[in-house]
Amino acid sequence: MAFREQVLQSCDHIKLCTGQAVFEVGDEAGGIFGVASGRLGLHVPALGHEPTLSFIGGPGFWAGDLAAVAGIARRTSLIACCDTEVLRLSRASMIRLAREDQDAWLHFAELMAANFTLSLATIGMLRRSSPVARIASLLLNLAGRQQRAPLLSFEVVPENWTGC
Repeated sequence: MAFREQVLQSCDHIKLCTGQAVFEVGDEAGGIFGVASGRLGLHVPALGHEPTLSFIGGPGFWAGDLAAVAGIARRTSLIACCDTEVLRLSRASMIRLAREDQDAWLHFAELMAANFTLSLATIGMLRRSSPVARIASLLLNLAGRQQRAPLLSFEVVPENWTGC
């Protein structure tokens, strides 16, 4: 069976209401989450401040990989921007898939590289001294227009999936 099908069969399907958290800063790493329909907002905490919206991911976007792979507490919050359906691949399923298919870690590494690229774009946005340049960079990040590596080598949306 292809890796994509193994992942889809291993995922839990979760429906979220607008404003509902997938996870919050400090939560235990339970797995990775892929958007099937709707939008998720990635909120990054700043020292001494509330988490700030840094990115909005739509269908095909996966998040939570760093904490899931490393087994550490969440460092960001992921919140539904609208009614959203996500797929959750548990950390235990990730480990099981990697034991069964040695190429699985390559797919997870590709995801981590793409999300690291997103992190660098966010840092670049925050370092801009001009408010106009910072807002323009933020809008590019939110629109997902920064140059990024492919998130995974398979699509998140299973066939016959109904969206919001």
